[in-house]
Amino acid sequence: IVEFIIDEFWITTAMHSRWNDPQSNLFAATEFGLGIGGRMGLVGDDALNMGLKVAARMQSYLPRLGIADEAGQKAASDYFESCSKVLNTAVDARQFLFGQRPSLIDFCVFTGYYAHQYRDAGAAQQFLKIQTPQLSYYLDNLHAGFGLPDRGELALTDRCVDYLKAIGPAGAEFAQNTESRAEELLVKKYAGDSVDSPLDAFTVSLHGQPLTRGSSIFSAWKLQRVRDVYAKLDAQQRNQVSELAADIGWLKFLDNPPNYRLERVNHLTMLM
Repeated sequence: IVEFIIDEFWITTAMHSRWNDPQSNLFAATEFGLGIGGRMGLVGDDALNMGLKVAARMQSYLPRLGIADEAGQKAASDYFESCSKVLNTAVDARQFLFGQRPSLIDFCVFTGYYAHQYRDAGAAQQFLKIQTPQLSYYLDNLHAGFGLPDRGELALTDRCVDYLKAIGPAGAEFAQNTESRAEELLVKKYAGDSVDSPLDAFTVSLHGQPLTRGSSIFSAWKLQRVRDVYAKLDAQQRNQVSELAADIGWLKFLDNPPNYRLERVNHLTMLM
């Protein structure tokens, strides 16, 4: 669930903090210029202009992500800050989400934060450094990689559950809308061909603030992976997970699979 939310939904906050913040925007454009332009042999203003072209392309996605207007931007910013404050209480330099050593959930969270909000020079980075110092230590530790503990028991903590409750309901609402719109599109249009396609925009609530953004069939396939893991649990495990899923707003999603099956074949999403 966290992998899906971070990979498919947290991008709303990441794209907002990067491209709607002038300082982060220029930092990222310069980085793109150094990277892409550098590989093309470009330097100076030529490299920067290449980076600005990439930046313009990235900014063209903001309307689809619901962050081209002031209301969506405020919703995304407040959601990022409130969820980060909760996460700040669950981790620190020596405490990972499930215990004394990192696991998959930690690297999902790290991926969502580090490349954009934590690395970009801008307001989001300053917020994390000043308002969430334990989260910042945690991200630095994961980035260092070497020297991390590889022993110790893993277990779900109350503070980790608090974080899941903070990100869970909006992620579940996004998931349910994605699947319902995917089903509508698939029934109308497709049978056996590649179905990679954008889905119409819908509105979800970010801690009470509305955000309107689109999704994709690829996102629906990722949700299918979440439900597949749930389906493989034995009865005892499923009872435990169902209780947690109810607490974080995901039980309705897990218990109501759609009437379609998707597969990935040669990097394409197929209706089976």
